[in-house]
Parts: sequence; C-alpha cells; structure tokens
Amino acid sequence: MIRRVLTSAILAIAITSHWCSAAPPPPSSHDDSPSFGGLWFGSWGGGVQQGGVVFQPVMAELFIKGDHIELAGFPDAAKFEGTLHIDRDAHRIRIIPAAEQANKTALKPIEYSFAIDGDKLTIILADKRAIALERIRTSQKPVANVEVELVAADEITSSGDLIVSEFTKLRVGRIGATYYEPSSRTLKTKNAAILLVEESDCKKINVADARSRFKRSTPVAIAFRPENRPNPNPLHQLWTEVGPAAADDEAARQTLAKTLRPGTLVFVFDASEKVPVP
Repeated sequence: MIRRVLTSAILAIAITSHWCSAAPPPPSSHDDSPSFGGLWFGSWGGGVQQGGVVFQPVMAELFIKGDHIELAGFPDAAKFEGTLHIDRDAHRIRIIPAAEQANKTALKPIEYSFAIDGDKLTIILADKRAIALERIRTSQKPVANVEVELVAADEITSSGDLIVSEFTKLRVGRIGATYYEPSSRTLKTKNAAILLVEESDCKKINVADARSRFKRSTPVAIAFRPENRPNPNPLHQLWTEVGPAAADDEAARQTLAKTLRPGTLVFVFDASEKVPVP
C-alpha cells in the first residue's frame, strides 16, 4: 500500500514537472528592446580622399514615428519617406516608399542593417558604409515655457475688446510715498484665443462665456503669440525651429494649468497686439 502511494506521488511530481517545463513563459509586461522613435541626426563620409582633397561630411537625418519614417541626406536616398518594418533579430530595417512618392519616381523599397544602443543608431548601407546617428532630445508633451502678463481687466466691451489697467509705480514727495498710476489699454480679441484654467488643463471658451465670468478689476493673464519670423538659414531638412510654444498650444496650456488658479482667464493675442496703439 505504501509502495503504491509513493509510486503515485512520484508519477504526479514527474508529470507536473514536465508540464511546467513545457509551458511557455508568461508574456513580458514591457518591451526591453531599444526604441527607434524620434529625431536622429548624424553624418557620413568626409575626410581626406585620394589626391589630398578634403571633403566635408554629409549631414544625415532620420525621423521615425510609429511605422512612419522619413530620411534625408543618405547616399542612396537624398529625401525619402515611407513605412518602416524592423526585423530586430536580423538587425535589418526595410522601408516601403510612400505610395505617392513611389508612383512619381518609381522608387523601390530599401533595406539597411542597423545597430542601436540607447540614443546611438548606426545605419549600415549595402556597400558597408556606416552612418552614425544620435537621437535628438525632444518631447511632445513638455511643461513648456510660456510668458504671460498678469493684469487687472476692467471690461470686455460689446465689440469684444478687452480693457485692462496697467500700473506705473510713482515715488512721491520727500518722504517717498508710493502711489500707482493706472493707464488703460485696449486689446482686440477678434483673433485671440481665450482659455479658462481648469484643474488639469485649459479649456478654450468664447468671448460671451468669458464676459459671463467677468467682474471689474478681475486679474487675468494675457500672452502674445510668437512672431512668425522665417529662418534664413535652416539647419535641417526634416524639421524646422519655429520658436517657443504659443500660450494656447497644448504644451503651454499644461504649464498654465499647473501654475494659475482654476477659474483664471487667459487671453492669447496675435503678436501685432503687443505694440500699444497710441
């Protein structure tokens, strides 16, 4: 009887052990493989060639978002965009050209080998030339810098103009008494964005809604959109620096929501309103 029980127990342990070893491992909760997403910048070529001629390196750029890829400055693809397929095991990438680009120029898919280590990416061409790239530090949802002025708003007129008071500090008399002299300023809201600060974001509202929340001498924030100044010497082919975020951009709204009290009104005007009308 004891021998029969021991035999059954040994068989049960063996079967359980075999089932555990054959079972697939639980799926990983995260992907430890390096990320390709973002902006990449680097160079290839350059140096002293035959005959003592010195060549400058060629700048190369790469932009990847999801399976969308764009590249510029590559030896076999001066400017190219398409769909990215990555074979991590084989360390190969394949780019299928965008339909409209392929139809116009009869481009075929291109393939590269790669090596990636954190923020360093090496692309190896078919002729074994290597392009060394580094990831540009970027963020799509930062707590962005934004400039605002806090002023006392007196009125939103029937035509939608915002009347604010700006104070100049006066030092008076021999005793140095302090007074503040107000001056009125009119800002046209025709092309402005009006934001209402909430707990975690800012909501866009219209002039009528802003007027309904208005009281005389209400503290409000005013901001001005950056001026559209063309960049005379663009440094990159795939991206352009357009200056700081406007106060009504999503990134700047996050900053306002974290800084200002809920219920505060923020008026974002065109840059032309920044110059006072005499």
